Amino acid sequence: MWKHFARFCLLLAVSCIAKGELYEKTGVFGYFSSRDFPAPYPNNLNDNWVISVNPGYKVVLYFTSFDLEDSFVLVPCSQDFVEILDGPYGNNTMTRLCGNYDLYPDDAPKLYTQKFKSSTNLMTVRMVSDYSNDLPDTPSPVGFRAHYYAEDRNECVELREEAAASDEPESVGMCEHFCNNYPGGYYCSCRQGYVLHDDGYSCIGDCSNMILSSRTGVIESPGYPGKYSRKTDCNWKIQTEAGKNMELTFDPSFHVEEYQPGMCPYDYLQINDSSGSRGLFCGSTPPDDGAPIVSTTNWFKLHFHTDYLTELTGFRINYKINEIVCPLPDPPVHGRLAHVTEPSQTSPDFIPFGGIIRFECNSGFRLLGSPKVACLKDGSLSDHIPICEVF
Repeated sequence: MWKHFARFCLLLAVSCIAKGELYEKTGVFGYFSSRDFPAPYPNNLNDNWVISVNPGYKVVLYFTSFDLEDSFVLVPCSQDFVEILDGPYGNNTMTRLCGNYDLYPDDAPKLYTQKFKSSTNLMTVRMVSDYSNDLPDTPSPVGFRAHYYAEDRNECVELREEAAASDEPESVGMCEHFCNNYPGGYYCSCRQGYVLHDDGYSCIGDCSNMILSSRTGVIESPGYPGKYSRKTDCNWKIQTEAGKNMELTFDPSFHVEEYQPGMCPYDYLQINDSSGSRGLFCGSTPPDDGAPIVSTTNWFKLHFHTDYLTELTGFRINYKINEIVCPLPDPPVHGRLAHVTEPSQTSPDFIPFGGIIRFECNSGFRLLGSPKVACLKDGSLSDHIPICEVF
């Protein structure tokens, strides 16, 4: 019955194999051999070696001895063979080997010098033999001896290659600025002015909780005039003492992602002051068509939000702090300005916020109205100018 089974296998040019052994190999290096090596290996083998090294490393395998039955059929290595798989059993086959390099160099590995490398920390080596390894009057092949060791993966190079081959706009895990490889792993870092996002690879603008108090200054989206960073939330607060306000002037090159005209669900700039939100701004036109935006009191809050996808050039804002002043009124007819708070240092014809003007009438006239007015925070006087009438 065995002869009929063997003839059936030979006619179909297939391997009729039995259940084999499973071996686990670990550590930073090691070696293993086919069953019974250096004596001839048995028939009907299906042995597997699973090699695992530490995460962050790859497996490097080479042979110091290799002697298997070669295939004399149309399909190379279809009878006895060693199969190397990238990962656990069932993963992609890296190569299938058989024969002897001295006699059949096309199918056998070069001893010592030819290295097989996994892409992860796992590799599987499988050896299969058919029924005919001990044919009479034929030297029986003796199998193989293999050595392996752990080699550090250069994740930075791997990620760059993966990103270059990908059609996705964002390569998950790819360091946005700098990739730093170390034995067993890698980490991302960012250029000056950016910090690493919680995802571990995105670089976001270092612009949270920024307090600005100088009389003049500039606010820019991260990276301006280059593309702003994704996944970013910037917060700026411009604040000064009471009696002053501030003015924002946008450069014309405003460019923030827009969904539809007037709709800003993805990226946006929000401006707030004591009167509430001035709105969410996006698109390619500066807020208020580029006209200066003046605060109603002594502070502005700006919030810039970007999502995970589109990156544009953003914006540049020049700001300045203005002194709130009221124009000096003309004295009433038949009267005079009896007292004026020290005029504004920058505008002599104005008085600063909180300043007081007192009025008096000439002799023979009496004052109708408030004898005193104050400069209010909106730049107006607290009351009408009084008049002087004759007794």
